[in-house]
Amino acid sequence: MTTLNTAGGCTSIDLTFSNLTVSASNSASTPDSPTPSAAGTYLASTVSGNEDNLLFSTLRGTNTGPDGGNNDGTDNTKVNGTDRLSDTTSYAVAAGSADLLNVELIVSGIDIHASAGGGGSVEIETCVGSTLANAMSAGCSAGTLQTQTITLSTASSLNTTITFASPAQFVGVTDVIAVACNLCTTNESGFLAWSNNFDDSSPEPSTFVLMGTALAAVAFLAYRRRRTALGVR
Repeated sequence: MTTLNTAGGCTSIDLTFSNLTVSASNSASTPDSPTPSAAGTYLASTVSGNEDNLLFSTLRGTNTGPDGGNNDGTDNTKVNGTDRLSDTTSYAVAAGSADLLNVELIVSGIDIHASAGGGGSVEIETCVGSTLANAMSAGCSAGTLQTQTITLSTASSLNTTITFASPAQFVGVTDVIAVACNLCTTNESGFLAWSNNFDDSSPEPSTFVLMGTALAAVAFLAYRRRRTALGVR
């Protein structure tokens, strides 16, 4: 098990990330290596309000293979030549005191050369279960499966969101990447990074202030009505 919240951000909204798994199935006229692994996956986490962001990139290390396309140590989810890559990253999320409401997928730095046969997609799959084991069950056999797909086109970023039918405590998340080229000679097709943003149900501190003010106002009005009914000013 790989625990991703050992420092800083993730614990701020009481989420625990675990079971990171990375796999690949690549084919090309000039295959690249090494293939992705959990140990070689770059991951950053930030917190903003009630949202936790997991940023992924650099699934492969530096490669000096014949085509130099998708393993240059920087643009690791880009391909050229006649390369194909299919990467899958999955992990589990357990909420603490706050339930999860949704998860957003954002793909950034997209550069697709469609005229040269470049293209691809990134799919996010979520499995909501009553336990962590159910959320991570194979094929989501013991949970509720939802999917959304981003079809890649050149843009600074593209996004999609999965909203859970009801607030969730345990969620399995899988991001499936497929990028391809038919004849991308000197132009790479693909993207630089992707992220998963989680939104939870904890009210902001300002929300508690507003709720307290509203309750105080209701109590005061009730008090005034009672005094008026008794003829007291």
